[in-house]
Amino acid sequence: MTHRSAFLLTLTFALAACSQAPQAPHAAATPAASSLTAVTLSVPLRGALTRQGLPTADSGASLVDTLKVKIKDASGTPVTFDGQNVYQAGGAQDSILLTKASSSVQVLLPVGTYTFETAGTASTGEFLAYGLSAPQAVTRDSQSVDLALHTLLDPSAVKVAFAASSIQPGDALDARVTVLTHDLGGVRVNVPTGDYSVSYRAEGGSVVAQSKLGARVQNATAAPGGLGVVADVQGWVATGPDTAALDTVTVGDSVPVATTLTAGLYEENDPAIQYTGAWTRNDNHPPSHGGTDEYTSTSGDSVLFAFQGTGLSVYVNRYPGAGVYAIYLDGEYVTDFNAYNSVEAAQSEMYRLDTLDPAVSHTVKLVCVSPNCVLDYVEVR
Repeated sequence: MTHRSAFLLTLTFALAACSQAPQAPHAAATPAASSLTAVTLSVPLRGALTRQGLPTADSGASLVDTLKVKIKDASGTPVTFDGQNVYQAGGAQDSILLTKASSSVQVLLPVGTYTFETAGTASTGEFLAYGLSAPQAVTRDSQSVDLALHTLLDPSAVKVAFAASSIQPGDALDARVTVLTHDLGGVRVNVPTGDYSVSYRAEGGSVVAQSKLGARVQNATAAPGGLGVVADVQGWVATGPDTAALDTVTVGDSVPVATTLTAGLYEENDPAIQYTGAWTRNDNHPPSHGGTDEYTSTSGDSVLFAFQGTGLSVYVNRYPGAGVYAIYLDGEYVTDFNAYNSVEAAQSEMYRLDTLDPAVSHTVKLVCVSPNCVLDYVEVR
């Protein structure tokens, strides 16, 4: 399943004076053609939509194939047409269609005030986008009517997640929000940030920075119960086959406070060892201690843990393709360690501390500066 970027689409309806009376006959209640105004509805649905931005495929082409526009007058009465997009009271045509093959169309309307309700669907029929304009005046002198079209979110595909599995007291963690469309045959795309809003609240801490893409949450120094974040995401949600409304989806995530390691030997998968990034556990590597280790090939990934004792040793796997680690003690940079070795050397000590005060707790952070990095185990003395 892929996530792809999407943006806000603005539809412009260019209005021009009607220069020729329509030929179709009208019901008695229909105004004379000379009193109707020609309104051209145009939508850039052809080809790539990089700036207009409805949900898009890998090629950049819009996933929206058809737009259905329903028009209501100032009293809220649906406007009907004669089958040729010409206003007709009681007509059988209740909407205007625009497609990729015909991305503009002309309609004839009486002078008045109207709302334009637009529903966008994929070629397979999925309802993807919706827009409802504020009342718009159509006059002889009108030049344009702008209509905003919003990408619909799927409430089941709204998530917020912390970037790590645990946190140290007083530290901060980033939480990322994901807001996706409905499933289109195994494909979902990101809802444009202009089509939703989000607010955050923290549990066991405070929100120190936020945007529509996520928040940074600070853990309280003395909060033993962990850290939580709740995101209230307001966006457009389908209420019917071609209608939608603003709704709020509430999602959350939480992480425990990491345990401080004391004297002992700890495998790389101990819950107190906190990984950030794309680390993967290798469950079948006999040279490693216990036959397992934790691996990443992504620069910037890190591992963090707290310990308390008189000494510490950190063990990694060295081999020809190994990269460089940056080592931090209590948040301060200490040194780099190059894990390259001409042959594999598992269970290699890469960092050692001695003669520490056993009453003082410390943190160690290892950052994978260049791939590849493999953590084996930690020993606290």
